[in-house]
Amino acid sequence: MIESNRFDVLIIGAGQAGIPLAHALTKAGKRVALAEEKDLGGSCVNFGCTPTKAVIASARVARLARRGKEFGLKIPTVEIDFPAVLERAKQILIESRTSLQKGFEKTDNPKLLHGSAHFDGRDTDAFRMTVGDRLVVAEQVVLDTGTRSTIPPIDYRILLSQLAGDGSRTTSARVVPYAIFTDPELGRVGMTESEALKSREEIKVARYEMKGNGKARELGETEGFIKVIIDTETNRILGAAVLAAEGAELIHLYVDMMNTDAPYTVIREAIHIHPTLAEAIQSAVKSFE
Repeated sequence: MIESNRFDVLIIGAGQAGIPLAHALTKAGKRVALAEEKDLGGSCVNFGCTPTKAVIASARVARLARRGKEFGLKIPTVEIDFPAVLERAKQILIESRTSLQKGFEKTDNPKLLHGSAHFDGRDTDAFRMTVGDRLVVAEQVVLDTGTRSTIPPIDYRILLSQLAGDGSRTTSARVVPYAIFTDPELGRVGMTESEALKSREEIKVARYEMKGNGKARELGETEGFIKVIIDTETNRILGAAVLAAEGAELIHLYVDMMNTDAPYTVIREAIHIHPTLAEAIQSAVKSFE
């Protein structure tokens, strides 16, 4: 086996975890190969996150245009050119894919290998693999084929910590948020109210209606609410839900608080810019006073 086909780590799958992991392991001093059968970026770039959110953005603009009268605007009939909507989404995903490709140009570490990867057996303590028509030997193999669309038990930061770091990152005690890109958006993190009631003796729940937020009224986006759950003994945030315009963005304020294990009072006592949607994050916890 020639030296150029031997790697410390072979990552199978060039998606949202595989690509940053390949670059990070390279910076940590590993010789890395990344195998991808088709397009870089995985489902997120090529047919999931990126193009779908681009299409949703077009829908949102059309919706706002049709609401022009509410904002004192006279807008003629709004027509959807769906092929043009899809073409815009396609161009955005191509830009993202091209940007990822540039990260592998003019370098052999990490080495991008095109083709389907298969295990061929062992080579002493290493794995013998075939990628396309190329034989590869790797000390470690990471499977990142994206076979499930659910929250993964591990991500690339944990793998990086375990493969080339101090091993401090694990799957336990992680704060993993998620979003549903409805209108309005839903951002969620941590426990639900029912889950918190089962696991704690004393909790408090606050609910804030978005119609009470000045910026939401100015934007004409008053639908939705924020719910926050705290542990009354520690004042730590146990969970939160933001169903509101930009809810997927706003939830990160609670995510950061939970990651730092800070009490809700940090948000309560902070000075927020007025008028902003983020003020609603603070307004929601003020009822705990």
